[in-house]
Amino acid sequence: MAICILSCNNINEAEKPAQTKYLKDQIEAAVELWENGDSIGARHYVDSIYDQQDNITITDRYEYYYFFSDRYSRSGRPEESELYLDSMLMLIEDAQLTHVMKARYAQANYFKGDRLLDKGQYEKAFQYYYVAQSIAKESSDSCALAYYNYKTAWVSYRSERFGNAINFFEVAFDQFGACSDDFAFFYRRQQILDNIGLSFFHLGMPDSAIKYYDSALRFIELNRSKYPEKKQEQCEMANAVIWGNLGSAYYELGEKEQAEKLFIKSIEANEQPNFDKIDAQFTRIKLANLYLEAGDVQRMLEIVDVVKSTQSESPNSTVEMRWNDLMWKYYDKEGRDKKAYKHLLRANELKDSINLVNKKTHPADLDERVSIIEHTYQLEALEEKEEKQKAYLFIAILTSILCIIIIALVVTYWRRSRKHVSLLMKMNEQSKVQQQELKKALNELEELSSEKDRILKAVSHDMRSPINSSLALVDILGAENDNFTSEQEEYLSLIKSSNENALNLTKDLLELATLNTESLEKEGTDITVLIEERVKLLSFKAAEKQQNLLFNAPENHISARVNAEKISRVVNNLITNAIKFSPANSEIKILLQIEGSYFRITVSDNGIGIPDHLKPKVFNLFSEAKRFGTSGEQPFGLGLSISKQIIEAHDGRIWFESKESVGTTFYVEVPMGI
Repeated sequence: MAICILSCNNINEAEKPAQTKYLKDQIEAAVELWENGDSIGARHYVDSIYDQQDNITITDRYEYYYFFSDRYSRSGRPEESELYLDSMLMLIEDAQLTHVMKARYAQANYFKGDRLLDKGQYEKAFQYYYVAQSIAKESSDSCALAYYNYKTAWVSYRSERFGNAINFFEVAFDQFGACSDDFAFFYRRQQILDNIGLSFFHLGMPDSAIKYYDSALRFIELNRSKYPEKKQEQCEMANAVIWGNLGSAYYELGEKEQAEKLFIKSIEANEQPNFDKIDAQFTRIKLANLYLEAGDVQRMLEIVDVVKSTQSESPNSTVEMRWNDLMWKYYDKEGRDKKAYKHLLRANELKDSINLVNKKTHPADLDERVSIIEHTYQLEALEEKEEKQKAYLFIAILTSILCIIIIALVVTYWRRSRKHVSLLMKMNEQSKVQQQELKKALNELEELSSEKDRILKAVSHDMRSPINSSLALVDILGAENDNFTSEQEEYLSLIKSSNENALNLTKDLLELATLNTESLEKEGTDITVLIEERVKLLSFKAAEKQQNLLFNAPENHISARVNAEKISRVVNNLITNAIKFSPANSEIKILLQIEGSYFRITVSDNGIGIPDHLKPKVFNLFSEAKRFGTSGEQPFGLGLSISKQIIEAHDGRIWFESKESVGTTFYVEVPMGI
């Protein structure tokens, strides 16, 4: 049901890294839930999470199928696992094979090969392995190639070609070493060292086997600290398996005491919850054989009873076969022929049954079949190459015909072009004259701009003195005479307000005059403190309209390399505008945050907003978009233009979002520069 539901969703091929990261985290949580014993809850959890997502990407769907295929495989439900695995393959076969999807396609083919290998279908398995290997070679994916060599080694091992298996295992170990530090690659490498040891053991070389078992244990001990606590249990499980194998090697060398210690150590480790109970059974049988050979029948029988009771809980045909093999040896040694024969007969029946299920391909025959598969794919590649060559030949012929036509056209137009050469030369001369005139005009424009800045400086400077004097006289009159009528006091207030507006205008004019001529000096500045100071100063202005300024910033102060005075001017302009165009009893929010290598200032209000027809003119010099404030405040139209020039001089950007009668939000982003 889950597959049907998911396939009905729309797929958006565009990358959605945030969604993909979220889904990956949820799948990891579901894996943990499954491993803690709640497989039903884990399945429902993943289905519900994916059902809530819109426009799921192919990558997300692949991870969904992989989760169920992998979980069912680990739970001993191969048929259900293979259904999801086939869905993975069909999904990618229908998709455009980007670099990422090629890697997943190779992975899916490897998994399919594994399933077929488990069924003993070597030839079909290698067909999928070969496809995966071809993709890995094309993409230069050394990790995927390592997996191919690992699987080839494993097939050689199961086919009892232990020498070949060792060679492939060693190549795979080196190739996996070039992959990332992911736990899966580390775990695979310790398995390879253990498998090389097993291969030497089966070749009758226990000394070499011990060398590789010890290497596997050292490898685990040296690297396990890199991984989280929840992975340490898997490291202990790996150690338990290796100790059992190591005990077998020492047993073959006749070092029975050392073998006994290792067998017991392995069994004790595997008795922990969630550990490998089947491996513990195999090791118990090895230990029982050791005691039987040593004549310690009592301890041998104790272990045999444990194996029998555990077998009833977790039956395994190979364990049962080895148990019966042990029991016939025991009864034969005791001279109890009837019982010995009964267990020998049962052991042989199980051995024949196991061999029938896991029928081996003859080594030479397997090599021949793999060779046929490789030659088949090579032949297909050659046929594809031949088809391409035919297409290239057709294109070459067509190109030649087109070239002849083009040459004829070129000759024709060349003859015509000679008539136009003189005309082009005259036009070129005219163009040169026009360029010179344009250059002269640009120089004059630069001179006019400089003159304009000089005049603005002079005007703003000359205007400030009389305005300041006028403001001082108003303050003196207001302080020294208590006999003014309310009408006279209102006149004084209007004079003071007009002078303050004029003074602000002179400051804006001076800012405009100096922005293009003065170099921008930057220094390390605490942006958080800078904005806090502006907010405190402007809180009094906001309070006059019963407005509230709310400033929010990260706990850790944000610092950047800027011109503090200029940035302070921008903040002042934005907050002042918000106060000006917001109604009484409203809130103005100022937010400071980090966006990558930039800091962002956001000023939001719930004011009158900016009409759509004025939005393109907001940052213009002497903008037509200027309007009176909600309390009749005088507009000049210079503040936002100045702010834009300041921010762009810092290599930043300023923009806004606004809806009429709802409010406006201005954004400023400036590089940290530190």
